[in-house]
Amino acid sequence: MTESAQPPAPGIPPEVHADLDAWGKLVNELSADYHRESDRAAVVLAISRLDFELGEALKTLFVDDPLVAKKFDHGMFQHFGGRIDLAFCLGFLSKPLFDDMHALRKLRNRFAHHHRHADLSDAEARAILSRMRATSQILKHAAKDFRNACFVAVASALFVVRLNIRTKARPVVPQDAFWP
Repeated sequence: MTESAQPPAPGIPPEVHADLDAWGKLVNELSADYHRESDRAAVVLAISRLDFELGEALKTLFVDDPLVAKKFDHGMFQHFGGRIDLAFCLGFLSKPLFDDMHALRKLRNRFAHHHRHADLSDAEARAILSRMRATSQILKHAAKDFRNACFVAVASALFVVRLNIRTKARPVVPQDAFWP
């Protein structure tokens, strides 16, 4: 083990520890991009990455067959909403996280398809974030910092996707840590 490598936490299997490290790198990269962009670009970028990671994680649960890839690329699981529903039905998402991920989906769609300028000062965007359980504590204590609240909600959902679905565990992460 190198000096910079962290020792595995007691009771956490090495493959989970490796996935935790990968999650940390992913969040650091995403954070750098997120904070360089406008609100609109940042929201679309971060939530699109969550959509992609959810799809990739769910693919690992199925047989290795071209038909599965086709279902995710052009079929019933190509859309974020269908992927969220599938993860919930398979038991990988709690109901509060399921609701929060659908709220993030709605926020991304609003920012991606709104014909006018869209940013996090928009009343509808703030209402979506304010109703989410993952952001409620942040917004209560961080002077209505909607930009960071949105990022934390995405990073927290990525954490659950990475550790629960990729390790095929139901659940590895105590989800009430983020969604009480």
